[in-house]
Amino acid sequence: MSKGVKIMTSIFINIVLSVLIIFLIHKGFEYIKNRFTEEETQYIGEYQSKKYDELIKELQDIKQDNVITDIQPRINMENELSEFMNEL
Repeated sequence: MSKGVKIMTSIFINIVLSVLIIFLIHKGFEYIKNRFTEEETQYIGEYQSKKYDELIKELQDIKQDNVITDIQPRINMENELSEFMNEL
């Protein structure tokens, strides 16, 4: 055989072996992943419903906090004014 044919054969064998090794490693990782991990199934509707409920609750808490903070200063200010007027 000529030197050129040997080089071409060597390159071809290296390419085939490299692709085969990559394929085997890929399949090995897939096997390990599927064998040792559990697939998580997410229920999108349930997930979105929980997010919606949390958002509504958070908005209600903020509204409740604002109502309380709006009332408290008025009550305190009215009490202070009453006390001030009583002292005069």
